[in-house]
Amino acid sequence: MADDVKTIFFVEDSEVELLAYRAVLERAGYCVQWAKDGLEAMRLLHNIVPDLVLLDLVLPRFDGVEVMKFIGSSAKLKSVPVVIFSTNSIIDSEDEPLLEGAAKRLLKSQCTPTLMLQTIRDIFAGKKAEEPVSDGQEHKTLPRVLEPVVH
Repeated sequence: MADDVKTIFFVEDSEVELLAYRAVLERAGYCVQWAKDGLEAMRLLHNIVPDLVLLDLVLPRFDGVEVMKFIGSSAKLKSVPVVIFSTNSIIDSEDEPLLEGAAKRLLKSQCTPTLMLQTIRDIFAGKKAEEPVSDGQEHKTLPRVLEPVVH
């Protein structure tokens, strides 16, 4: 593999989403490594430094918040951009400051492969999280400050 190939570490417990998005990312020229739960992610991240992490928040054996804590506490990983890619838009307020460190947040239900690829390309190009990411369609991302759900 060429030295300029970017490695994306994808932490996702849904095999369907993992396989679908992994195929898209690999076709776009990225090397994709993955973990299916938080514990496996932390074990693998102990030995590798990817160029970007795609992180689900709802995971078995340590959730995405715990993985973010692990990344943030590691000198070699804390500068790696993290894209939260999750169905979970409800985050405990105590976890919100930690998740503000994410480069971008994408809701699975409103994400497309094109949007994900553009988000990744923009991050690698150095665009800031506040800059809009568009594939020509309107998409929502997880807001920076999440409002509690009222039943």
